[in-house]
Amino acid sequence: MDSKRVKRRFRGCLAAVVIAALCIEIVVMWSLVVLSQQTADWPTTTGHVIAIRNRAPRGTAPGTRVYRYSVAGNQYVGEEAALGIIGISDGWAYERLRVGDTVTVYYDPQQPGNALLYPGHSLSTVVLLVILTALLLFGSARIIVQLNA
Repeated sequence: MDSKRVKRRFRGCLAAVVIAALCIEIVVMWSLVVLSQQTADWPTTTGHVIAIRNRAPRGTAPGTRVYRYSVAGNQYVGEEAALGIIGISDGWAYERLRVGDTVTVYYDPQQPGNALLYPGHSLSTVVLLVILTALLLFGSARIIVQLNA
């Protein structure tokens, strides 16, 4: 086999791996967007911020808000602010939460221990999904053109 043919075959295999990885990422992101949208219909209860963990020095990151809430007489502790990859839709409000503040907690009716403070999906998650999809389409088209050249 000549070196040109080996390189072409290698590029084809590499392209297949990259396309497969992007496809998997898009499926994961899409399922996250669908699940995030379902959280908007979850029931709510009142909770209280009980701690702030992992605060970065000099206020560079808001830290994780830990909150306590109850459902049907059972007490739960949650840390999830929102579902998503990058940030939450209302980061300013989240950063202003202090220990003792009252919060609205959205909880999964099937598993009340799964809860969050901000339902739905953040715009940044949707933007990331669009970018990954564009990369997949552009990369696939480029690979097809190269393989047919």
